[in-house]
Amino acid sequence: HHLSELRLPHRYRATLEDLAPTLARQARKALLDSVLDSCAAEKRPNFKVSGGRSGAFMIVTNDRRWIIKTIETGELHVLMGLLPDLVEHWSAEPGSAISRLAGIFTLRTFGRKFHLIVMENILPTQVDATYDLKGSWIDRTAAQPVVGRVYYCKHCSVPFVYGENDRCLLNRVHTPRRLLKDNDFQAGRVLLPLNLCLAYKEQLARDTQWLADHGIMDYSLLLGVRSRIVVQIPPYAGGSASARREAGSSRRHHSTSVDIRAPSTLSVATSALRTGSGFPAALLQAPAYYHLGLIDYLQTYTWAKRAERFLKVHLLRKTDCDANGVSGLSAVSPREYRNRFMRRVVNELFVELRDLVQVVRRADNAPITTLNVAAARDFDSLWSMIVETCPSASNPEFAGKGLDQSSFAAFRAECQDEELSIIVVDVDR
Repeated sequence: HHLSELRLPHRYRATLEDLAPTLARQARKALLDSVLDSCAAEKRPNFKVSGGRSGAFMIVTNDRRWIIKTIETGELHVLMGLLPDLVEHWSAEPGSAISRLAGIFTLRTFGRKFHLIVMENILPTQVDATYDLKGSWIDRTAAQPVVGRVYYCKHCSVPFVYGENDRCLLNRVHTPRRLLKDNDFQAGRVLLPLNLCLAYKEQLARDTQWLADHGIMDYSLLLGVRSRIVVQIPPYAGGSASARREAGSSRRHHSTSVDIRAPSTLSVATSALRTGSGFPAALLQAPAYYHLGLIDYLQTYTWAKRAERFLKVHLLRKTDCDANGVSGLSAVSPREYRNRFMRRVVNELFVELRDLVQVVRRADNAPITTLNVAAARDFDSLWSMIVETCPSASNPEFAGKGLDQSSFAAFRAECQDEELSIIVVDVDR
């Protein structure tokens, strides 16, 4: 193996052994530049260091492109055995969700030996929440922060004492960096555009099948969620729609403006309350971007994992299966793990947005109801669903055309291809 010497920041000598010199050659220069930049003296305060869930030591480079992480000797043996097939899988599946590696090394320094992997960072930008999803539910709730304990801030990576409420470097209150788990995922759904959702679910099916075929279990889907604020711009007297959008954009350059027909005075707004329109919200906040990838794929179903399962089931008496006989523990066989992961993470979290219809009032675009029209056999059954919510609805339109029995087939076909369809109706008050 190729040996190279590094001069550490404190001028100690160390030997680095490259265990996979042909791996990701095209990424090596970018990797080296990132590491050297992160080690530069004037930028060292931004060098993000943290402990992993299993005690692993992790370093995130300044540009957030790479993570350098320690692994155990057993994990190294698994990885070296997987590597030829893994590289082939990445080549055959360019869209693979399995996180890419850029290097595998052994570092000898201070009389000790450390095994390191360098992998692409799935979260190259700041996110609002991070989840580690396995599809299991036993012991899958993140611990709550403890007052008085030292944590790293998720905004600036500076250690702080929880409960002191001091400001971080980014002018925000320090917030503990927490890796949330399955039971903490309150959103319940990952809403992607339909074509992307279908493609990603198929990719995850192929990736997890590959992992199961190679005896791998206990991997996770790392999910980073970034939210976005959307500004609803009410109309201004004498102003055009484009002017209103520009006004909203100038107020909040980082937000998106959505033009709505909102009352411009309090008297009009109060009248709108009585007619069912309501006060429009100024800001809307919701998940806007998801960062996704499969991580921690170096665990086989060893005797230690079998013993862990036996201990939790028979000695700790933890509930193992749900009503359908599905195990809730992470420590299960690779096949069972993959089947549960596909069922509880991939198929339940990634929702194919089909047949979702929002009914809005023509006068002000105010939403009346949202329907799943999958069960609508014909126009009459669809219309009964609408009038059940709004008895005074009339004159339905879809895509600018009247909606009736003759146009129902085209309407249903489009609902299969769109994330959200809109029906506009008149409402008598």
